Amino acid sequence: ENTMNNTPSLHPASATTAPPAPSKAPSRRVTDAPTRMFHWLFALCFVGAYATADGEHWRLLHVTLGYTMAGLLGFRLLYGILGPRTSGLGLLWRKLGGAPAWLRTLPSTTSITQIPWRQGQNL
Repeated sequence: ENTMNNTPSLHPASATTAPPAPSKAPSRRVTDAPTRMFHWLFALCFVGAYATADGEHWRLLHVTLGYTMAGLLGFRLLYGILGPRTSGLGLLWRKLGGAPAWLRTLPSTTSITQIPWRQGQNL
């Protein structure tokens, strides 16, 4: 028998079984769709308002984007209070509560590389 033949066989008994593909870990969104949409719309409105800040020609668009940002901020506050727990503002307050302790560690560092950035990120 020629073992150097690499042509596939049509016989199921002679087919080699491939190792199973590694299973992909289930992914989940950290934030829900309304929160993500708020962040994207808020960022786009900010960039648009910044770009139209100079000149009277774009004033109406600039003001409209500003009011849109205010409306989005109101929506986010209400959604943070009345929405699901994962989008609530309680997590924000807990993170901000840990900020003073993290800020107190900054003067004791001698170099920027010694700052515990991950701790500040995950307050």
